[in-house]
Amino acid sequence: MPYGQYALTTSSDPGMAVAADRNPWIVSTTTDAKDFNIFNPDGDREAVKAGNTSVHEDQGQNVLFVDGHVSFETESFCGVDGDNIYTFKDGGDIRLGSSDVFCKQPVDRTDSLLINDIGTYSGKTTKQPQNINSSDLKQTSIVATLDCSLPEHRNVIWCSTFKMAWDKMKDDIIGEPIQVIEAEEMAARLNEAKISPSDLNEDSYYATAGFVKKGIVEQIQAEMRRRFPSEPIPSFNELDVLPQELKNDAVLSYSYINVNVEFEHPFYTNKRKFSFNNQDGTSTNVTSFCNFSKSGTVFKSTKKISEQVDILYYKRGKQRNDSEFAVDLSRQTQPYQVVLAIVPRRASLTDTIADLEKKISEFELDPDYDKLRKFRPKEHQSGESDELIVPDVLYKLTHHFKELEGKGIGNQPWRNERYFIFLAMQMIDFSLSRTGVVLKSEGIFGMTSAIGPPPRYFHFNRPFLIYVKKRGDNYRPFFVMWVDNAELMNLYQDK
Repeated sequence: MPYGQYALTTSSDPGMAVAADRNPWIVSTTTDAKDFNIFNPDGDREAVKAGNTSVHEDQGQNVLFVDGHVSFETESFCGVDGDNIYTFKDGGDIRLGSSDVFCKQPVDRTDSLLINDIGTYSGKTTKQPQNINSSDLKQTSIVATLDCSLPEHRNVIWCSTFKMAWDKMKDDIIGEPIQVIEAEEMAARLNEAKISPSDLNEDSYYATAGFVKKGIVEQIQAEMRRRFPSEPIPSFNELDVLPQELKNDAVLSYSYINVNVEFEHPFYTNKRKFSFNNQDGTSTNVTSFCNFSKSGTVFKSTKKISEQVDILYYKRGKQRNDSEFAVDLSRQTQPYQVVLAIVPRRASLTDTIADLEKKISEFELDPDYDKLRKFRPKEHQSGESDELIVPDVLYKLTHHFKELEGKGIGNQPWRNERYFIFLAMQMIDFSLSRTGVVLKSEGIFGMTSAIGPPPRYFHFNRPFLIYVKKRGDNYRPFFVMWVDNAELMNLYQDK
């Protein structure tokens, strides 16, 4: 396994595990892989034994440590500070971690990850998002502002990074609302949209703007390296395609968000397919996570998983799929919360959120609010309980705001110097899984001056003359027409 910067050395913590009997969640020629969901560090002895190797009848495993000693450990969470030697840390309980170990690396120097040899994992590994250009998506739109109209039968995504980059250019460079020639409406929406620095913790974001010739690229790279050392450093390759004259005149504004919301108690992986009903009436089977174990066993952690859910709003429908509701998936997360809601789609994201917030406020006025807001956990195998199933969502996409790119800046003196927008881009890397939410997003807004004389536009969009003649000065036309209107033109029809 490619352990990278956290490969074990003789100077590693003496309590780090070097090797052990076979990982219980990997298939071998002599035994099947165990069900990871049955393992529970807080459970009874049987639940703890579910995390031990099968080689010694589930009683434990021989473990070799960095200091050279070997001992028989009756629990798999026998690493540094109780770290599970067979899983990688996923932000939750280090005694548990995640069994999705293939193609993973330790997350720090005290994270054990003993894979032994590659077998066939019994479960499905977590799908890793591929880099996608938004132009390749047929059912998803990325919007610049929350007040954009919600199109039917499409996902709609908004993240504040591009607005943050826009504001840096507006406030720190241009000094007034940005005017964009031939994109006045979108520029107005971006100028009027409101976001506040207080919406994010200072350690969760970075935003700046400046001139390339004054070192803004190097400044951004140095600051990103200092603030987010584990993340790739932005390269700004888009500048390399510009002629040197344009590159020297370029101005960049940049913003970045990095937020990791870890649930206090990771949910269970739903081993069954989950059918998601699309707005167009079709359905799709997807992976998901839930608040119950497939085995039906009620562990100590089962109650904790359910009790962390905060019901923000609930309206029972006539049928099961008619109900409206909103939940905070883990009330303990600070400073951010993750809210999911099934409510009617409104004209825009702004209107939809406002409608939901109104319903949440009204729900809080219910006399039985303290009782209704609590998620009822499963106390025993035959008991009734509230049930939560959430689809896994993950993507990493890049979007170019074509409505802005190539358009001229209307503010002076930028207009006289013929500045135009050469880059209006946003990257969004998002995942919602059993352990929490991870969001990484950047927005880049770049403008530079044009070189040479102003462009000429040969648009025959008003009355014109057409004639046909033999080439040469001594010949006269043999066909002439004055085009005054569109009566004899071919009408354009949207496909």
